[in-house]
Amino acid sequence: ANHIDRVNPEVDGICHMLQREFAARAGANVYCSFKHVQAFNTHYDLHDVFAFQAEGEKTWHVYEGRADNPVSPLPPGDEVERWLVDSRGKLLFEARMQPGDILYLPRGQYHDAITGAEASLHVTYRVKPSTGLALFKLLETAL
Repeated sequence: ANHIDRVNPEVDGICHMLQREFAARAGANVYCSFKHVQAFNTHYDLHDVFAFQAEGEKTWHVYEGRADNPVSPLPPGDEVERWLVDSRGKLLFEARMQPGDILYLPRGQYHDAITGAEASLHVTYRVKPSTGLALFKLLETAL
């Protein structure tokens, strides 16, 4: 469920706190996955991530690889997925998340996650600082 902060006051309050503390835009998505499901293959995000485990368990694999200040999404496709696996590096650590746990992933950090034996629910808070590119997008919109 994307943009859960728009409909849940508690989640929205956390997003506002993150915006104040980091002088950045913030938002949240909720992910529900079931027994032994890997929703996304290895990837990295274009923003900082705070993953809050609400129900069940999820095991996160965090790799040595980190993209240097990524600002644009990668194109979809098998070739890019193979490139991500080849460039992610060795496993840096594995985090088995249980209800109440929080995991921080900086922008560009390669990772993936898999649900345990039971269903899992986690909230991902994204924190996206403004960049020069964001300024140009604002100017483009204004023009």
